Amino acid sequence: MSDVPTNPSPSLGASTPLEPPSSRLSLRPVETADRAALASLLNQPALRRRSFMPDLNELHPLDWSTRRRTFTAALDETLIGAVELIRDDDEPDAWELSMGLDCAGGVGGRCVSAVLFYAFRHLGAREVWFWVPRNNVAMARIAARFSFLKSHAVHHTLGPPADVYELTQDRWQATHHEAEAHYLSEPIELRDVHSRWLGEASGFSSDA
Repeated sequence: MSDVPTNPSPSLGASTPLEPPSSRLSLRPVETADRAALASLLNQPALRRRSFMPDLNELHPLDWSTRRRTFTAALDETLIGAVELIRDDDEPDAWELSMGLDCAGGVGGRCVSAVLFYAFRHLGAREVWFWVPRNNVAMARIAARFSFLKSHAVHHTLGPPADVYELTQDRWQATHHEAEAHYLSEPIELRDVHSRWLGEASGFSSDA
């Protein structure tokens, strides 16, 4: 993408024009056939959290394992990015949230709703955290909606100043119903290798 989109997405990346209201949003485990398309999409300059030297791209493992859960995000059948949970090496019950979406405003909040549900209810996470460039106002709003707390600032040599946000399971339990009612006025389908859930304004229900 040669131009920075004019419609910022509430995600860790950026966004392009608004999606039709009837588009079906889904998250599913990454497949081998997705990898090349997702890596190309995530390497678009507007979706990066860091800046790199010319012709140098960030690595995107895009894996489904005990340490990394990469969800492929799609609107209808069109891949729009990836949403990942990455287990902390030092604290196995803490997971980092990473997301890059080339899509409309509003989609990021729906994806965050789904992966937080998955992390806390399915993976038994104690905490979920993420870092984001300080100028990403949309992601800061999502953080506030879910009662993430700003932990500390980080300064990268290859990017703008960033902030780290953290959310414990207890805080999520106390706030997620209101946040989901806000973001899931349009539903999202969430799948892993064994189960399927539908996320709506009333919350997530299993369809396994």
